Amino acid sequence: MNFVEKFAILVFLIFLVSLTHYSNASAVKILEPIQQVISNGNANAVNLGMVGPGQKVDIEVSNDTFVKTVIGSNYSIAGDYNWDIVKVNESTLSSGWVGQNSGLYENPLKAYVIIGPNASDGNYEFSFQAVNNYGDVAPQTIFATATVSRNVFSLSIVNDPVKVYLGSSADYQVKLTNSGNADDVFTLTASGITGVQPFSTQVFVAKQSSVLVPVSMFPKEPGTYPIDFYAQSLSSSSINSTATTTLFAGSDLLTDAKASARGFLLFPWSESYVYSIWAAIGSLLK
Repeated sequence: MNFVEKFAILVFLIFLVSLTHYSNASAVKILEPIQQVISNGNANAVNLGMVGPGQKVDIEVSNDTFVKTVIGSNYSIAGDYNWDIVKVNESTLSSGWVGQNSGLYENPLKAYVIIGPNASDGNYEFSFQAVNNYGDVAPQTIFATATVSRNVFSLSIVNDPVKVYLGSSADYQVKLTNSGNADDVFTLTASGITGVQPFSTQVFVAKQSSVLVPVSMFPKEPGTYPIDFYAQSLSSSSINSTATTTLFAGSDLLTDAKASARGFLLFPWSESYVYSIWAAIGSLLK
């Protein structure tokens, strides 16, 4: 290759470089626990929502930086550069809080923050950073806010048996509702029947969702039993909820009368008049 050819190639390369430019408008696309895109230079805080003490807040970020390499005016390549890691700025976390960086080169990038188990209710701020390890894109810091509240969980009884006969089960449906922005596991217990082992189970409830849990109780002796339902988060004992109902167990006329006064029994319509009288008697016997 002679000098003229080398010179021509050099001129061509310089021409290509003159046409090539980089879009520096990087962005961070947050996927969890909320969906939001934070653009470069946008000094806004992202609101991660309401969480309870001790709960883990997952921070999931797309690895796409949205930086484009443009050659000329017609040809472009998007997504040339990726975010390689999300780092939680530990120095910005409140006392008792724990942060964990994402894995390197994950897709998507998954970091998390664990709220302090004794954190008081209120608003908190911290930051995390999206980083390109090769320096092709400047790091971008995201300022986050989270509202800590113990009021992120509730328990309710969906169906409430009033009376069961000995030898049959009292079947309940218990609704566990997680209104916060963090997944959690809850221990649900039911107790109150003499001589019967309390019911207990652990239930996973995703953020912003509810789960119906079947609970069956088997009374062995006739009587009136206050049934206590209690659920507590594994993240913190301060996240809990309770509900109480009354179960009448037996087959005698007096028990039927008390149960009728409280609610309904399953009986033929032809016997409704008799049961309404029993309900009146039961009210007097309370």
